[in-house]
Amino acid sequence: MRIKVLLLCVGTLFMSLNSSFSQTPIALAKALAEQKVKVLARGTGGYNGEKLLLSLKNLTGLPIQIEVPAGQIFGSDDTTKQDLMIVEPEIIPIAARGVTKELVYTMCIQSHNSSPGTDERFHFASMAEGPLLDLAEMIAEQDFHNSTAQSAVWSVTNGDPVRFIFASDTGMVRQLAGPVSEATGADVQDFNFVPREHLMVDIQTSFEVLLNQDATDATLELIDEHGQLVRRYFQGRRVEEGFMRWTLNASHVLGENAQLKLVLRSGSEVLAERNVTSQDTIAPVLDLHAKTVVVYEVPQDAQVMSGIYDEEGKLYYRVSRYQLRKQGMHRTTLIAKKQLPDGMRFFAQVVTEDGTVLARKEVDPNQSEPVIHPKAQLSGTFQWQQTETQQNLRLAIYDSDGLVKRILYDISEMNPGRKNFRYRFEHRDGPDAVFFIRLTDAAGTVLQEKKITR
Repeated sequence: MRIKVLLLCVGTLFMSLNSSFSQTPIALAKALAEQKVKVLARGTGGYNGEKLLLSLKNLTGLPIQIEVPAGQIFGSDDTTKQDLMIVEPEIIPIAARGVTKELVYTMCIQSHNSSPGTDERFHFASMAEGPLLDLAEMIAEQDFHNSTAQSAVWSVTNGDPVRFIFASDTGMVRQLAGPVSEATGADVQDFNFVPREHLMVDIQTSFEVLLNQDATDATLELIDEHGQLVRRYFQGRRVEEGFMRWTLNASHVLGENAQLKLVLRSGSEVLAERNVTSQDTIAPVLDLHAKTVVVYEVPQDAQVMSGIYDEEGKLYYRVSRYQLRKQGMHRTTLIAKKQLPDGMRFFAQVVTEDGTVLARKEVDPNQSEPVIHPKAQLSGTFQWQQTETQQNLRLAIYDSDGLVKRILYDISEMNPGRKNFRYRFEHRDGPDAVFFIRLTDAAGTVLQEKKITR
């Protein structure tokens, strides 16, 4: 009798586990919202095909099935790399408290960004909608896992020309033309229905420019030898003076020998351009994380700016715009986090509007990333008894090195009496910083002083 009971229990348990796995699958979005699973996503290199590895952990004590639908988007943690959209639905069973890894089919939805590398990190993002979702589901249902379908996706998401959607199978092109036409408004007659093999020339490149002024309405495009648009990366964007770099996907279907050109313009003015070939690569850069302190004298009140310059005095990165500096000694901390050309020397400089260099100090490119303290505010009252009349006095805030942080007042004449000045200033020197408010005469002699701490 005991044996029968035991067999019955085991059989019941087996049926229970089978029943759990055979339950209706739970959509990944719902399972994440209910904290039933945790997902990690990493790229396998590239964007079209089985290019995303999902690692799903079941956080519950029961087996579970997770549905990953076509149209689910995973965003790249690196904003310069392409986001990926799943184009083949998956039902993924996971044992209780278990982990399952699954390769899924994807396509890129950002033709302007560069291709993800191996082990790139991704995160669960959003679900495609409208014609893009229709397109993803069509690709899955019809098994259109090819470069023609990728070109169709890029037309919908980024406006790539529909003339690049062609194939030996013109029936496939006609099916893809439906959601693409709905999304873009392109007439079906604009599509290329001439049978032709669709071969993607994969080009991952970068575009480096040095601008001598701000561009308020910049457009970056890839064009062919006839001036026809191949890809538009951005339009109507503000681009600041200095060194700019974009990592780009210049993949195309015009053949290995196509003559292409990257063009950056503002209105009708061409700011920079260069040719693109199938041998292009991404140029190396210096990831500068620098904190440089410069001390300088301003001979008379002036508008000054600070930035990172090369040996020839060309601006590569503007740290601060022009602002008034009073006559006297000043100390400025330049914090720069910027990609700059590799193999060059750079200098932190403070300059006036007429180009006079007030301070210049070479930047150490091997610094670790500086600590940037949050902005803090100090305020209070400075009181003293003035015993005599004095001329040309200054009330200012100084740091612990004796350098001016802020000039509060320049006083032409001060009469005797009880004085009461309120002060307020902001700083990023950290919670342990010490400052002094001082009254000085024309010779710099300290007449009154108060220590300021948090």
